[in-house]
Amino acid sequence: MTEITNNTDPRLLPARSDIASVSLKGKVRADRFVEPLRCTVTTSLAPLHSSPDPSSQLSSQLLYGDEFDEFEKKNGWSWGQGLRDGYVGYVPTESLTSTTSTPNFLVSVPATHIYEAPDLKSPIRSWLPMGASLSIEEKSERVGYVELENQGWVFFEHLHPLSYKSDMIHTATTFLGSPYLWGGCSSRGLDCSALIQIIARMAGQNIPRDTDLQEQSVGVELTGSSGTAPVGLQRGDLVFFPGHVGIMETDVKIIHANAYHMKTVVEPLEAVIKRLAQQHEEPITSVRRPKF
Repeated sequence: MTEITNNTDPRLLPARSDIASVSLKGKVRADRFVEPLRCTVTTSLAPLHSSPDPSSQLSSQLLYGDEFDEFEKKNGWSWGQGLRDGYVGYVPTESLTSTTSTPNFLVSVPATHIYEAPDLKSPIRSWLPMGASLSIEEKSERVGYVELENQGWVFFEHLHPLSYKSDMIHTATTFLGSPYLWGGCSSRGLDCSALIQIIARMAGQNIPRDTDLQEQSVGVELTGSSGTAPVGLQRGDLVFFPGHVGIMETDVKIIHANAYHMKTVVEPLEAVIKRLAQQHEEPITSVRRPKF
């Protein structure tokens, strides 16, 4: 879980004019301040919206097992803050439970199924995205499957212990071809910053959700890296563009989820620079080198 720092960014501030977190009392104005109810996401994905309306723009998605501090429950929506990255918004209440547990495994493949029985031919109850956190009793293993909190069975080889750290580039390549989805956070649809957030999570780090926040905080910035032709790039460097981010697969090729191809691709960095140079004088805003 990431430590949440309250600031004035509305994406990360659990405060409205009528209600706010009790932790913000004396810092913001609100009609009332409340203690949160700690909840856990129980659906594969839980959409996070900026307003309690399913037709509103998708802000992000919470993953199965994510913790969520609920400050208000009304008309089928829960308003609160996800604890993995601090994002604030409205989540369908049906995706949450007030029961919490201590996770010890993460889903380590782009997607896996939850089966009714420990048998690949049994009916599928649901699915789980990469990065979903699970509480598993290893003693429950049966013929290569483990029981998921009495909800079904998951193939054990699709899980890694919470302490396991995956290679970011290897993880990124598993998303190649995944469709682009603004606000999406899984192989069924994701955006550029979600790709970086997910592969960082699998490398053992929880980082901010959005590109601008990642550009401010992840790793260290390489000097002289902005403009059109950065030098000295390495595998794993994060390249930031106006409102966009990707990760270098090699010193010349980049992996990124993008709206141009409407999917996650690997392509020469030069090709990306050439496209963006038609709109921006300096297509690259910075390059940062992760330290994990």
